[in-house]
Amino acid sequence: AFIENQPVGSVRLFKKTSETFSFGLLSADLNMQGKGIGNSLVSHIETVAKQKGATYMDIEILKAVALETPFKKKLKKWYTKLGYSFTHSSSFTELKPTIAEKAKNLVQPCVFDCYQKVLR
Repeated sequence: AFIENQPVGSVRLFKKTSETFSFGLLSADLNMQGKGIGNSLVSHIETVAKQKGATYMDIEILKAVALETPFKKKLKKWYTKLGYSFTHSSSFTELKPTIAEKAKNLVQPCVFDCYQKVLR
């Protein structure tokens, strides 16, 4: 995402299955907070995914098991507002078995909260 030729945000979109896409690494310049950059990026990738045949968009939010942070609460509220529904929580090793060893580098035990949106 750019404003006046300056980068202000980015996101990675990828295909999981023939009808499900996902995204990650969503970021927006903190100095531009409240300008709709995140909303615009998510809307754009949802449109791209639909054009490529997607029916669903999945997201995974990594969070500490024993600690609820204000930022993770804010993310949950924001994604819900965008139409994403919580589907389940999953351990790192269950969700990402090919890179499960990375879980050992986490400061504390974490899980992924998984959300999905039906793209219309």
